[in-house]
Amino acid sequence: MPSKPFQPRDFNGWVPQYAEQMAIIANARFHELLGPLKFLVETQAEDEGLWSVPAEGTQRIAEAYLQQELRKLHAAIEKVIE
Repeated sequence: MPSKPFQPRDFNGWVPQYAEQMAIIANARFHELLGPLKFLVETQAEDEGLWSVPAEGTQRIAEAYLQQELRKLHAAIEKVIE
């Protein structure tokens, strides 16, 4: 006699219970990984030195500072996708 196909309801709620717990764990891990990246992005977004248009006659942002901040962002993204 062939066995019947798997049905999640066969476990009397076991699958939905653990699916919810796994979703909670996945959500926590997601925030653990992306929290620092989000913080860096928000910090850089508020950095007047990166985004403000200099007044006429003033010096533009130093290229070294811009590259430094870009490297920080790149490192944070790399850490998340590893």
